[in-house]
Amino acid sequence: MWSTPGKTSLKTQLLLLLGGLTLSAGIAMLVAGAVVARHYFREQLRNRLMGVAATGALLLDGEAESQLRSESDERSEAYKREKRRLQRIRDATPGIRYVYTMRPHPDPKRWSFIVDAEEDPQEVSHLGDQYDISDSPEMREGLRGPAADRKLVRDRWGTWLSGYAPIKDRRGRTVALLGLDMSASEVLRLERTVLGAVSIVGVLCLLLAALLGTHVAGRVVRPVAALVEGTKRVAGGDLSAEVNARGSRELTALGESFNIMTRALRAQHDQLVELSHTDFLTSLKNHRYFQERLEEEISRVERHRRPLSIVLLDIDNFRSVNSAHGHKGGDDVLRQVAAIIKDNIRRIDIPARYGGDEFGVLLPEEDADEAYAGAERVRAAVERHAFTINSLGESQRVHVTVSGGVAEFPADSHTKDGVLVAADLGLLRAKYTSRNRICRYRDEVGFPAHKIDPAELHRALQSANVAAVESLAQALDARDHYTRGHSDNVTRIALATAKRMGLPTNALPTIRIAGLLHDIGKIGVPDRILNKKGRLTAEEWKLIRAHPEVGASILMKAPLLLDIVPIVRAHHERYDGKGYPGTLQAEEIPLAARILAVADAYDAMTSHRPYRPAMSREQCLAELHANAGTQFDPKVVEALETSLREPEEDDSLPLAKAVG
Repeated sequence: MWSTPGKTSLKTQLLLLLGGLTLSAGIAMLVAGAVVARHYFREQLRNRLMGVAATGALLLDGEAESQLRSESDERSEAYKREKRRLQRIRDATPGIRYVYTMRPHPDPKRWSFIVDAEEDPQEVSHLGDQYDISDSPEMREGLRGPAADRKLVRDRWGTWLSGYAPIKDRRGRTVALLGLDMSASEVLRLERTVLGAVSIVGVLCLLLAALLGTHVAGRVVRPVAALVEGTKRVAGGDLSAEVNARGSRELTALGESFNIMTRALRAQHDQLVELSHTDFLTSLKNHRYFQERLEEEISRVERHRRPLSIVLLDIDNFRSVNSAHGHKGGDDVLRQVAAIIKDNIRRIDIPARYGGDEFGVLLPEEDADEAYAGAERVRAAVERHAFTINSLGESQRVHVTVSGGVAEFPADSHTKDGVLVAADLGLLRAKYTSRNRICRYRDEVGFPAHKIDPAELHRALQSANVAAVESLAQALDARDHYTRGHSDNVTRIALATAKRMGLPTNALPTIRIAGLLHDIGKIGVPDRILNKKGRLTAEEWKLIRAHPEVGASILMKAPLLLDIVPIVRAHHERYDGKGYPGTLQAEEIPLAARILAVADAYDAMTSHRPYRPAMSREQCLAELHANAGTQFDPKVVEALETSLREPEEDDSLPLAKAVG
């Protein structure tokens, strides 16, 4: 039955066949397990390291880092303070050995140390010491955003992986780089453990091949094929793969060993994913998780037509808390605010730390009215809470409040970015009026005649495309027929004036964009106030005066438009220092802002208003000269008058008004 003369027995054939299949499966599992484990655990370590680096960079003072230049600065209080912050970052994260800050050197292959948290005088790197980055190409990527090395480094202290994140100043410019060296010993141990488990599975496969050769092919091939399929799924990244290898006890044990291995990998994966989604300071979800979950919730809303709202909360005057009580006191406040938010929302709501002192909450199944009530509940709880912080070794009480903005999808916008912008506009309205307040986007910002989806605002600002910016400016101006075309007129007047003052050609595009967007902060002012014919109340006037700061805050979120932020913020400053919002004077005011102030005033005076007729050119010039040296820069007034009286061919003045 089992043999045929002159041919290999069927038993041997089955043994060879099953042995070959089992050997192939064992090798495939060994290779796949090694490759998957190596890539997976190292990639998770990189993600965790980038998350720690990005969070740590928020704790550092970009202004102080940019001012530390020579080795003598190591004795300064600013250097010592930065070093203590680096040491806290190191001590707060297990596995971190080295924490340091660096900046690029004129030699592209070298970087210079700024601050090193190392306490051993024999090992510490001093301010100005150079480091060859030839073997660390990812370090330069860290200037643009969180990055980590792809290769492990081995030295006498062990095996390490380095991560980096940019350190920014108050204007959002990258001034230095935070570097972290984290031990990779746990990753190597996990790799060895998984490799050992896979090796055992491979050995078991070989041992079982000899026993399974005596069984019917169907009972042998099917479970082995299931194991092969399982290894392929694991190699493809499917860590939920499990096999049902029914048959002999050995095959059952082999299948169970495989399943134990995949469960262990899955548990490690879930743990690392949870860490990568969690803010280490507040234990809330982080910004990345908030964005990912928002996309998921929006997809659910689009499928089931159910409401979804967003609340953005910001701690009022948080910078003063840090200034008075240090970053440790600020951290205490952040943790307590996070706890209050969690205690005052529903279980299904998703709270997250959205930024430095900003929190976000996703509220599934709630419309804007319900979300407003929930946000108001959080605001009131924060106001009532007796905050206790550890400041300079002593326990102190501080009073903290929050402001917030509420938006609903899709009622306020049909895109993810748009609804975030809508919530942010409500938040800005709350912060720049009374603070300690919650504002709904739909109540505070209205466009009955020209409805603007906040997504259009987001697209225009992120692209910084001139055509998109012009379209946005026209839509904003159209809210009031008395100011229709105002931004375009101001831009043309400002450009003609700038040319007469001899500004270089490369400065004109910045003035053009700033002119078009100088009143973007009025997007936070309701139409009823913009179009009000009577006298404004104190609250309404306060909101109007806040529009330069609101506009600057909106533009701060547009990376390509950061150059115009100080111009927009300062275009209502006065030459004598009595303007707003910063009471800057004379040369303290950016030249482009001084030019816009004159152009803005000229266009306003030559426009018809409900309370007065348009003024002539001569009347306007007389008014500008009367206020030169107090409200306006005299040189700018002279340049505007010259451009009006002696227009050049390429001057882009609104001529109809110029001849008034």
